[in-house]
Amino acid sequence: MSREKSIFEQMGGTYTEKEGILYPNIFIGEEETEAMQDFFQENTGIYGKSI
Repeated sequence: MSREKSIFEQMGGTYTEKEGILYPNIFIGEEETEAMQDFFQENTGIYGKSI
C-alpha cells in the first residue's frame, strides 16, 4: 500500500525510520551551528540553567 507524500517529501526532504517513527532529516549549515553554540555558551549558567 502506497502512502501520499508529505509536503516535506515533495520539497525533496527525507525521513529516517526508527522503531516505527519517521524522523525528518534536517540539517543546518555550519554558520548557523556556530551561532547557536555561541548563543548557548553565552546564555547558559551552572547546571544548564539560563542566567
